[in-house]
Amino acid sequence: VKNTHAVTSSFQTFDEEVQSYMRDAVDEMSKGMAEFSRKAYQNGKDGIRIHTFDELHEYCHYVAGTVGELLTGVFSHHEETPEELWNNYEDFGQYLQTVNIIKDPVEDLEEESAIFIPEEALEENLDHSDLEEALRNRDSEVVNPATMRMLERAEQKSDGAQEYIEMIPEDSEIRGYL
Repeated sequence: VKNTHAVTSSFQTFDEEVQSYMRDAVDEMSKGMAEFSRKAYQNGKDGIRIHTFDELHEYCHYVAGTVGELLTGVFSHHEETPEELWNNYEDFGQYLQTVNIIKDPVEDLEEESAIFIPEEALEENLDHSDLEEALRNRDSEVVNPATMRMLERAEQKSDGAQEYIEMIPEDSEIRGYL
């Protein structure tokens, strides 16, 4: 909050079209994340808990799909990019966020008290309390099957994510950002 003036000043230097992409993305992300936070609070949890793969998809959309859409808009404004880029920004964001969840479940629990691995990914008869204990104890027998199911979900988005990257010309300044 103390640097709001710097953010506002920087924001005002962008073209109106880019500002519009930014406003839309931040608005959608903020509303979506506020809803996830509200549900966590109502459920008496310290952090977010994801229950189903559909809920995971929605969560990943708010934290990464909106960013993918924003970046695609900015990239398209910055230089000529293929129109098909718009077809893959969601897969790009979903893939990156799912991989991020897979690589840091212990950190997510310790730093945010959050479990983003859906209960639906767990073996039968297990729930988030079992996963939480397994994460704290580094119990791979519980964690590994769930992360493998998450990896399968990520792989479903990998082609679209790869296409997104490959559509950006190799000599583009944008390619270096990705």
